[in-house]
Amino acid sequence: MKLVIGIGNPGKKYEDNRHNVGHMVVDELRRKKAVGIISEKSNVFMNESGKFVSKLVNKHTLEKINLHIAHDDLDIPLGKYKIQKGKGPKDHKGLNSIY
Repeated sequence: MKLVIGIGNPGKKYEDNRHNVGHMVVDELRRKKAVGIISEKSNVFMNESGKFVSKLVNKHTLEKINLHIAHDDLDIPLGKYKIQKGKGPKDHKGLNSIY
């Protein structure tokens, strides 16, 4: 089982904001009914993501290798993506709160 957590900001005000692309990824996984994946949207502001992620990892008793965080990155052009393994955040405060 894999856990995909989309981090972003809660509320209608931020719903379609680029900063909420993690939430959009979760919406798409749910729409496609992805098998073998638990997908969750953070319900806290981006910079406070660490506590939310920690709570879910403990709830599902997952190994870190099965944890995936979907988030925005201003270094990547809109509409593109990259997958990284074992790399920490650069200046992303939401990711810094998780690591």
